[in-house]
Amino acid sequence: MDNITRMTTEQKSYSCLDGSDNSVADSYINLQDNIDYCLDGTKMRTITPSFILELPLRTTSVQESTILVRLDTGRQLYNACLGEGLNRLDLIRQSKDYQEIQKLPKTKDGEPNKERTDAFKQLNKKYEFTDYDLQHYAVGVRDSWINEHIGVHIAQKIATRAFKAVQKKAFGIAKNVRFKGKNQFDSLEGKNNETGLIFKNNTLTWSGLEIPCIIANWAFLFSCHFYFKSHLRHLFCCCL
Repeated sequence: MDNITRMTTEQKSYSCLDGSDNSVADSYINLQDNIDYCLDGTKMRTITPSFILELPLRTTSVQESTILVRLDTGRQLYNACLGEGLNRLDLIRQSKDYQEIQKLPKTKDGEPNKERTDAFKQLNKKYEFTDYDLQHYAVGVRDSWINEHIGVHIAQKIATRAFKAVQKKAFGIAKNVRFKGKNQFDSLEGKNNETGLIFKNNTLTWSGLEIPCIIANWAFLFSCHFYFKSHLRHLFCCCL
């Protein structure tokens, strides 16, 4: 069944926490600036532009079923990480330390108050409210039936995705965060192109699956070959 499943490759260079939004279209390359959120809640732009290449995959019905199962497994892991992150944020906000830090001035001599910022960082570490800690939690949760469907690097990226969502609530950027319902989780991301989701020789390889890509414009792809080879960092697999 063609044009059902799509793989997206993306490369970013960033100075803080990245927040990307994948759109669905035919194979294309899109240069864009991404707005990132730093630890203090401020927005920063990436130093370099990003590119996105989306390729439809020639999947069989069996492969599509497998991908759907993995996506739903990712959804459940995301919800677990999101819930854990929210619980840890609530514990921080209920603590006496948090109330005391809140009393510190946000700025000093026209600059961000370093004492206040450092105090919040230490509080986050104390309650294990960091990207690293939530990734560690996800790896632990994965040590179950989830292990059959989601690799460790993909699990860590799912945890990062959940952490960023909770972090936006912590900064007041978002009033609340939502758990993903059935069929609301349509992408998974790997850390690199060497493990988990692997794009090689115009084929997506993923834990026993080998799915050829549908490339309509070979001349376009070859013209980008060197750039991809030099800059490819992340892979997304989307089922629509």
